[in-house]
Amino acid sequence: MRFNNLKLTRYVPVIYFLILLLYIAVCILYFSLQNFLFTDWFTSINLFFVLLIIYCYFNLKYFEYDGLGATLSFTNRGGFLSEYWNYKNKKAEFPKQKLDNFKIKNYFFIKILELQICSKTTKRKRAIQFNISFLSKKKIGYLQNELHRILENKTFEAN
Repeated sequence: MRFNNLKLTRYVPVIYFLILLLYIAVCILYFSLQNFLFTDWFTSINLFFVLLIIYCYFNLKYFEYDGLGATLSFTNRGGFLSEYWNYKNKKAEFPKQKLDNFKIKNYFFIKILELQICSKTTKRKRAIQFNISFLSKKKIGYLQNELHRILENKTFEAN
């Protein structure tokens, strides 16, 4: 199975633009009503917008999964300008037999896919994490089912 969240990542520049417009509107409102408002309010609004931009920067990522064939391929790229500039790029390709376990961690607004990959030569497990916050619930379910099926086939072949 192969899927990505390209449709949703096309909205990332729009989200950044709307955040910028909202911030400009709040600044204009504050400076026009400066005599009536407190400076603590404006400081907290600035902090909110900074945290919102940081959240968008780190979590609105392009995710691609390819499980066709004998290898698994996972890709994370930055959501903003990722078609033109490859930043925050993370890619992992490995045979299906090396997948030892996986876990989807669900934090407040962040979803992370953690893969445990074992090496045949050193017998050590390595954890790789991918941000899947911008992936729909339906596709997360497909991903879970696919990875469960791969692990079941692996244990069936081992016996």
